[in-house]
Amino acid sequence: MRWSLLNTLNCASGPIRQLTPATRIVVTSLVFIASVVTQPANLLGFVCLVVTALGWLIVCGPPFWLVRSALVLALAMLLPVFLLSPLIEAKGHFLQALTVPWTLFARGIVGMLVSITALSALTLSELQEGLRTLKVPALVVTLVVQIIHQAELLIDETRRISAALSLRRGPESTMSAWRILGAMPQVWLPRVIHRAERLAMTMELRGYGIDVPYQSTRKTHWRDVVSIALAGCWALIVLFLQNRIGRS
Repeated sequence: MRWSLLNTLNCASGPIRQLTPATRIVVTSLVFIASVVTQPANLLGFVCLVVTALGWLIVCGPPFWLVRSALVLALAMLLPVFLLSPLIEAKGHFLQALTVPWTLFARGIVGMLVSITALSALTLSELQEGLRTLKVPALVVTLVVQIIHQAELLIDETRRISAALSLRRGPESTMSAWRILGAMPQVWLPRVIHRAERLAMTMELRGYGIDVPYQSTRKTHWRDVVSIALAGCWALIVLFLQNRIGRS
C-alpha cells in the first residue's frame, strides 16, 4: 500500500471513535503529556511509558501498517540522538552518558506514536470541527487544514515527477543524474505552485477561512467526560510517580 497523509486519517477502529472530535483531541493531548513527563531511565518510568503506549494503541485501534510506519519514521529521526553520547560528560560509568539520549529517544518514539495514530481516529472535517469546538482561533484552524492539504499535495506531486523522470531518463550515469537533480527545481516548483493556487481557490470557494460563528451540533456524552477524566488521572499519576522518584 502506498503511504499517503490523507490515508492516515480516519483509518482507526478503536473505541475512541465513539467520542466527539473535541474530546479525542483533549484525550490525545493528555496522553501525550503523560508520555513526555516520564523518566524511562528508571524501571517504573519505563513501565509507565510502555503502559501508556500499549493502552493508547488499544483505545485508538490503528491499523498495523500505520503503527509500523510511525515506528520506522520515529527510529529514523531519533536514532541519531545516540550520536550525542560521547559529547555528554558523565561521572562514572559510560551508561550514565546514555541516560539523556535514551530519555529523548523513548519519549520521542511514544510521543510520535501517540500523535500519528491520533490522526487515524479523525477525519479532516472532524479535526476542523474539534479545533473549532475547543475555541481555537479560526486562523489557526485554517492553517492546520491548509498544512495537511499542502503536505499531501507536495508528496503527490513529487511522486508524479519522480515517476516521469524515471521513465524518461536516458542511460544512467553520474552526469545524467546531476542533470536530473538540477532540473528538479525548474520542473517541481512551478507545478507545485500551480496546484497550490488551485487548491487555495477551491478551499476559498468552499468557505475555508471565513470567520463565522461556530456552534457544534454534537452533544457531550457521559463517555466524553469519563474519557477526559481517565486520561487526566493517568497523566497526574505518571507525573506524581516521576516527581516522587526524582525526590528519592
